[in-house]
Amino acid sequence: MTRENILFGVVGLLLGYVIAFHLVVHINQTRPDAGRDVLPGGHPALAGADGGAGGEAQRLKSAADAAASAAEESPKDFDAQLKAAMAYMDVGGFDEAADFLARASALRPDDLDVRSELAVTYFMRTPPQKEKAISELRRNIETDPSHLPSLHNLTRMLLESKRLEEAEATLEKLEKVKPDYEQLPQLRAEVEGARRAAASPGSSDKGGKGAKKSPTD
Repeated sequence: MTRENILFGVVGLLLGYVIAFHLVVHINQTRPDAGRDVLPGGHPALAGADGGAGGEAQRLKSAADAAASAAEESPKDFDAQLKAAMAYMDVGGFDEAADFLARASALRPDDLDVRSELAVTYFMRTPPQKEKAISELRRNIETDPSHLPSLHNLTRMLLESKRLEEAEATLEKLEKVKPDYEQLPQLRAEVEGARRAAASPGSSDKGGKGAKKSPTD
């Protein structure tokens, strides 16, 4: 990796119900997102995505709208597009976030961090476009096999799509790329938990491999 900054998100719908959606953010001074918090493992939802306290939810929405206005006024400003996208992701506005991420990606087509975030919006939107999200991350990894956000997000998306063997294989790649990656223990625990659930009596998915789903499933 040539840059310290990594922006990426992963989504939680594991084993039939919504669980944590991790936004793991490594920020340097060149990115506009200073001050965003990293959601801890087990966090139930994105900040503001479930409504939260009315005042805080409104503040986040107002901030997103303000960022969007600034991005519209400066369509060639990469940082402005990215800031608007991240602000909308904070409030669960994944369709709006996708629009601004697409603009940012058009300005910097080789930015894999942005493309990884765009994949998250595909996975999280209603209805979800899971296969599109997974394909986007696979393309990122073909470009850069050591891209941590894409490896992390792909592991989670495959796991949460009940494609356990693929998730395990992707996790192994991540482990080889960065054996001391701080999120590895949690990812391993989730994979092992899914494996135990798949092997338990009465499980309908013993192999850990769910049926292939269309992008709109």
